[in-house]
Amino acid sequence: MTPFPKHKILQEPQKRIDFCPILICEFFTDMEVLQVFGEETKEYIFGLYKSGLLIGTAYFGNLYNDKDLLQIKREFIPEKLDDVQKYVKEKSGVWYSKFHQSQYAWISDRIITKVK
Repeated sequence: MTPFPKHKILQEPQKRIDFCPILICEFFTDMEVLQVFGEETKEYIFGLYKSGLLIGTAYFGNLYNDKDLLQIKREFIPEKLDDVQKYVKEKSGVWYSKFHQSQYAWISDRIITKVK
């Protein structure tokens, strides 16, 4: 496997926010997020969509390994965002939530602003 190429990007020291150590990157601007919640495990997995197509997932827990996440993605996360209602009707044991983009926030230097 080819190693990831070296880069010369300057790294700024990360700042932590008192109430949460998360910084939402502007990389996610113009993306849509589908939140999938497992009733049994109480875990959240997020489908990331660009132009209505699934481009990836995010998981911040430690219960699932990569193999589990791939299986969950295949079974419970639609490839097209337009297919969510079909999944809601057909799948059991999971809840689907999608928030409008105006509900996303940029968190930086103790300032919270909406992503436009």
